[in-house]
Amino acid sequence: MNSWDGEVNYVRAWLYIECTYFLSWIMCGMVFLFFAYIFKFKSVAKDEEVMRMDDNVWNDKNTDDFLRYLKFEFFVLNYMMTFLLHDLVYGFQMMPFMSKYHHKLLKIFGVADFQSTGYVFMLFVGCRAMHLLTTAYRFHKG
Repeated sequence: MNSWDGEVNYVRAWLYIECTYFLSWIMCGMVFLFFAYIFKFKSVAKDEEVMRMDDNVWNDKNTDDFLRYLKFEFFVLNYMMTFLLHDLVYGFQMMPFMSKYHHKLLKIFGVADFQSTGYVFMLFVGCRAMHLLTTAYRFHKG
């Protein structure tokens, strides 16, 4: 077996999707860190009132890594970005209008009809994009 697309089966296609999801999670984490630093995201889980009541100095905003301070926000936005990315990639990759961009591993699932699955993925992408933007705005405001 010389390449990934030699003998394609469902297990190999699923493993490919899992590997790309893992790498997308890391990439979306880097995007989150960039935007959280640039736009000065504030934690919605830890407000000033909770921070004043906490006696542990290591939980303060400026004493530890800011990713620990934004742990909840990191998980939520990273989860949304990764799913949005995979909805775009895998949802529309097997549509007839994208036939020249098919990945050989994913051809095992067959070409999807836009009437049945395309509208569902468009709904997924629209809802996830709106949810991502409103959540990012809420995290920016604090």
